[in-house]
Amino acid sequence: MNPETKLQNEIMVKMSELGCIPMRRNVGLFYTQNMIPIHIGTEGEPDIEIICPNGKVLWYEIKTKKGVTRDKQDRFHNELRKLGHLVFVVRSVEQAEQIYNTYVGQTT
Repeated sequence: MNPETKLQNEIMVKMSELGCIPMRRNVGLFYTQNMIPIHIGTEGEPDIEIICPNGKVLWYEIKTKKGVTRDKQDRFHNELRKLGHLVFVVRSVEQAEQIYNTYVGQTT
């Protein structure tokens, strides 16, 4: 498993523990059993959509410490922000939790 996928899984577990519903956003070209190509998702959309208590939604683009976003990701993220969405590049479980606490708050 690559480091970004591992981090993404750890963040999804943490968000679940905080009472959220994290949803992995698969994007790309996939093939059916009959080798028919299917395009899924929108290129550039964040890796995880996190449905939180109190009606909040967070969007997390997961990157390792040295990872950088691509131009299509930057453009898509900016469009979401223009619509009032909370979009973040997240590099650790701790950062993911800090963002949650800042924008959603403690809901215990």
